[in-house]
Amino acid sequence: MNQKRMNERIQVNLPITCTLTDNTTSRNLSGQIDDLSIAGMKISLPLLKMKAKILDFVLELPHPFSRIKGNAEIQWQRWDSAKNRMTCGLKLSPMRIEHLTEIDTIVQEVQADGGKVKHSG
Repeated sequence: MNQKRMNERIQVNLPITCTLTDNTTSRNLSGQIDDLSIAGMKISLPLLKMKAKILDFVLELPHPFSRIKGNAEIQWQRWDSAKNRMTCGLKLSPMRIEHLTEIDTIVQEVQADGGKVKHSG
């Protein structure tokens, strides 16, 4: 069954730091956000396979936006041989209103510009 997204995703190129935790271990990884909406995102991480179902993340946004912390449920994952990275679809857990506002502002600005937001740092 093919479900339509409730929130349109926009393409971005932003850094993300994730913590993957399974039953006994925790692992920190740096990756990239490929697309983003207020409800989810697609990220790329430098690993072959994840056992975790939930990941914690920190999104370092370009100035003047704030740093966003949250967690997400991994909906799907697949190997991207072109990037040599694991690509994952995430459903964001409910966030604080300030964080939702920051993400929504980014989405609106990118849509208004008709382009992609890129991290310069």
